[in-house]
Amino acid sequence: MRTTLVFLLLASSLAADEKPIAYPVPSVYPSPNEMYRFVLVPPKATDPRLKENAIQQEIRQQYTTSGLYETGSTKPLWTVDWFDYENFPADDGIHLVRFHGENSMWRPYPSPRKLPDELIAEQLSAPAVSFYKKGELLRTYTVRELVERPNELPHTMKFILWNAGGVYTKDGQQFVLMTQDSRQLFFDIQTGKIAENRGAGLGNTRLWVVRLAMAIVGTTIIVMFGFFIYLLRKN
Repeated sequence: MRTTLVFLLLASSLAADEKPIAYPVPSVYPSPNEMYRFVLVPPKATDPRLKENAIQQEIRQQYTTSGLYETGSTKPLWTVDWFDYENFPADDGIHLVRFHGENSMWRPYPSPRKLPDELIAEQLSAPAVSFYKKGELLRTYTVRELVERPNELPHTMKFILWNAGGVYTKDGQQFVLMTQDSRQLFFDIQTGKIAENRGAGLGNTRLWVVRLAMAIVGTTIIVMFGFFIYLLRKN
């Protein structure tokens, strides 16, 4: 599991038609080569309903400061003073990619209802991805700078969904961001600048899961029908 634990859910405070909301809890994000751990230790919640579990308590006891650590060490190489729910430390122990806000945790909960236009405009102008070097900000992109077809973005009850995940390239020199409008953006992690922006070729992830399932079912039906015809002719 890439993240030890990111979300503490408080379902009891939600309306019946809403999904769980995330609360900051101690979290660990290992680098792809597992040589480093990016640790976030937010202030402890004062709400008595937001109790941290044993894993989160252990993280808080082991690490006192948010930042990057060598695996096995409790002395930070560099620190940060913010919290977010999806973060990607690089293999070099220097660079980090941050996804802003709760957008990532809402990916499994699309809604057929469209958000109000003013809320859409606000979220399109909000920070989406930031690049850091030793904890210092290199560059931040808004959602509007990353998507080409905002009208095609799926919605949830609270957010437009803009990101479909991210990963470092094999050589660790670039970070690849997949967007919900079927784009792949390659970023130079040294500068945070976009090196390439191209079509993903597969379209919306959920749509292609449905298409694949339909293809499998269709193929199965054809094979079974063909086998049935074969048996009829044989008899």
